[in-house]
Amino acid sequence: MILRYIFYAIIIYFVWRFLDSLFSPRGRQTSPNSKRPNQKVTVQYDRKSAKSKVGKDVGEYVDFEEVDDDKK
Repeated sequence: MILRYIFYAIIIYFVWRFLDSLFSPRGRQTSPNSKRPNQKVTVQYDRKSAKSKVGKDVGEYVDFEEVDDDKK
């Protein structure tokens, strides 16, 4: 009984893999003419001309005082 179940499970698995390879888009090969040539992209960034997205009025200075915790 269990061997029959394992046999059918293996058969269904291989049939599923075969059908998936036939109908999935990753299994199809693209034609050589549709491939794009490798292109190099260069990004130039100038810190002086870049504007900050955070205004100067955002945030505040917080003064704090350290407290010694002398527990013995």
